[in-house]
Amino acid sequence: MELRSVAYNPTFTPGMPGMQGAPGFDPCCPAPCPPYEETVMEEHRCPMPEPMPAPVPTPEPAHVVYTVKKGDSVYKIAKRFGTTMRAIILGNNLRNPNLIYPGQRLIIPGV
Repeated sequence: MELRSVAYNPTFTPGMPGMQGAPGFDPCCPAPCPPYEETVMEEHRCPMPEPMPAPVPTPEPAHVVYTVKKGDSVYKIAKRFGTTMRAIILGNNLRNPNLIYPGQRLIIPGV
């Protein structure tokens, strides 16, 4: 059995190959660990980073159902709810937005 001597380089360079056994360096830590009090061969545990919270999905915007009244137009309804005529027309698949009737129920998207 052959014994070899390994030279120790006290200069620490992060990411330098061959420094995994050097005191004060632990590959599981993002930064150099404090100097060891024990021998290098004893187990060293790095604190685990705190987990990042999972992103909260943005909820779908709710919609309102509006019952058309006498004298209403898509323009007036859009203005009242702070939306666009286009949104109401597309949300209700209106072929002719000039033909809406009292009692007709319209979905007002994004309100």
